[in-house]
Amino acid sequence: MRGETGHQVPVLLNKEEVLGIQALIQYRGNVGVIASNLNVFAAPTRGSKKFLCGNDCMRKVLQYIPDLEAPERIHSTELRKVCVTVSQIADLSNNDL
Repeated sequence: MRGETGHQVPVLLNKEEVLGIQALIQYRGNVGVIASNLNVFAAPTRGSKKFLCGNDCMRKVLQYIPDLEAPERIHSTELRKVCVTVSQIADLSNNDL
């Protein structure tokens, strides 16, 4: 994947993530993604070669969660840190926990 500075950055995926990405690719035509759009998270709009912006998607979803006190404070940088921490804890064995 391309990093912020344009350099190639390796991405480690587990089996479930690979299966999820394969499903996205397999069913992309069913939701209107054109074949020439090579983005994994492609925008499902007629003729678009663009991709979905994670921040925009997250902002829209957060609007539907009624009890959030400050949804504007949830953004991708902080969420990445939380996801990394939670995924590391979730991957620990019972003895490690």
